[in-house]
Amino acid sequence: MFFSVKLLFTLLKRTPSLLVTIFLFISVFLLSFLLLGCFKVPSTYSSVYLVKYQFNQTNPMYSLIAKSFTESNSTVAYDKLTVKANYLYVCMQLNSTLNCQSRTNVLHYKDLTEVKLYTTSSSSTPNTINPIVLASKFSTDIIHPYLLIITIILAIGLFLMVLYGCVPSLPYKTKITKINLVLSLILTLFSGLTAIWGHISSKSGKELVEIASMNIIQAHIGKKAQALHWTPFSFFVLVNLMLVWLYVREVKGILKGNETAMGKA
Repeated sequence: MFFSVKLLFTLLKRTPSLLVTIFLFISVFLLSFLLLGCFKVPSTYSSVYLVKYQFNQTNPMYSLIAKSFTESNSTVAYDKLTVKANYLYVCMQLNSTLNCQSRTNVLHYKDLTEVKLYTTSSSSTPNTINPIVLASKFSTDIIHPYLLIITIILAIGLFLMVLYGCVPSLPYKTKITKINLVLSLILTLFSGLTAIWGHISSKSGKELVEIASMNIIQAHIGKKAQALHWTPFSFFVLVNLMLVWLYVREVKGILKGNETAMGKA
C-alpha cells in the first residue's frame, strides 16, 4: 500500500500534464458513451440506460393486463415488455428480441403496448398506461442532454488546451495555464450538475411513475449510467487539483527566477 502511494506521488510529481491528458481523454470517452447509451442493440450500448420500465408481474392487476393483450388478438405477450430510456435513445426488449430507436421514433410502437385502465363518466376516452410513452416522455421532457453535451465540449476543449501546453517552445504558455485552470473549474461544475441532474431525474422517474401507476409499472435505475456520470466527475476533480498544482509550481518558478536575477544584479 505504501509503495503504491509513493509510486502515485512520484508520477504526479514528474508527469502531471500527462496524467491530466489521460484523465481528460478517458472522461470524454465515458461521457460520450453515456450520451450514446441505448444507441444500438449490442449489450455494450443497450445496457447503458438511466431508467427501465416494465409491467409489474407481482401487482394484482397484472393478470388483467396480460388478459387485455390476449383479448386484443395480439400474438405477442407485450405484458413482458421492458423499455430502457436514456438521453437520446430508447430500447425495447421482449424476451430475446431487442429494438433500439431514437426517443421520438419509439412512439411509433406505442399502440402495441397501450393498456386501457378505465373510463370516466365525463369522458368516453379511456385512461391508458403505456411503458413506451413513459420512456419517451422521460427522455424528451425530463432528462435533457444539453448539460451533458456542454460538459463533453468543455472536456474536449480543455484536453486540446492541455495538449497545447505540453508542446515545448510554443507561445503564451503562462496564459494557457491560467485558462486551463479556469476552464477546469467550469468543467468540474458542469460535470457535477450533470451527475446530480441525472441522479435526481432517474430517481424521480422511478418513484413518481411507480406511485402514479399504483405500482402497475415497475421501474429500475441504471447503475452503469450512474457510474458513467460520477466517474468522469471524480477525474475532473483530480484534473482540477493537478492544474492548480501546476499553476502554483509555475508561479513559484517565476518568482524564484526573479529573485535570482535580482541577486545577480
